[in-house]
Amino acid sequence: MKTSIAGLFYRDQALNEALAKADISESFEQYFDILNRYYADDVEVTSAERTEPITGRNNVMSLISKVIVPLHVFAEVGGLAVALRYKTIVADKKDEYCAEWTLELTGALGRQVVVNWSSIRRWNDSQVIFEWHSEHRRDGEPLTFADLDLGGALREALARARPS
Repeated sequence: MKTSIAGLFYRDQALNEALAKADISESFEQYFDILNRYYADDVEVTSAERTEPITGRNNVMSLISKVIVPLHVFAEVGGLAVALRYKTIVADKKDEYCAEWTLELTGALGRQVVVNWSSIRRWNDSQVIFEWHSEHRRDGEPLTFADLDLGGALREALARARPS
C-alpha cells in the first residue's frame, strides 16, 4: 500500500526532527541509525555543487562520516557547540518535501560560523529515494583549532577564574 501525501509529509517532518534533535556531542552513530531508518538502499543524493550524484545509502554514509565524525570529536572533546535547525517550506511539486537548514558551530571562546542550505526530498513509500541540497551559504570564517578546547585548558582556566 502506497503512503499518502499527508503520510509522507509527516514522515518527512519526523526525519527533520530526528536530524535536528540528534546530539552530535553524544554520538555520531545516531546519524547512521537515522540514515538506515529513513533512506532507501539506492537513494540518490546530490547538490548544486556536485556534478555527479552520490548513489546508495552506504556511499552517502561514507561521505557524511567525513563530516560528522570530526564534528562529534570536536563537540565531545573540544567544546564545540553544534546546533541544527530547520524550517519547512512549501514545495513547488506535491511529491517534494522542502526545508531550509541552519547549522551553527560555536567554538569554545564563542566565535561562530553559520552554514545555511535548502533541501528537497522525494519519497517512495516510507523511504527517501532522492535528496537535493542547494543554496549553500556560510556566514563567518571557518573555525580553527584555536577555537577548540582540545586540552581542556580553557575550561580549567575559566573555572579557576570564576569567583567562588
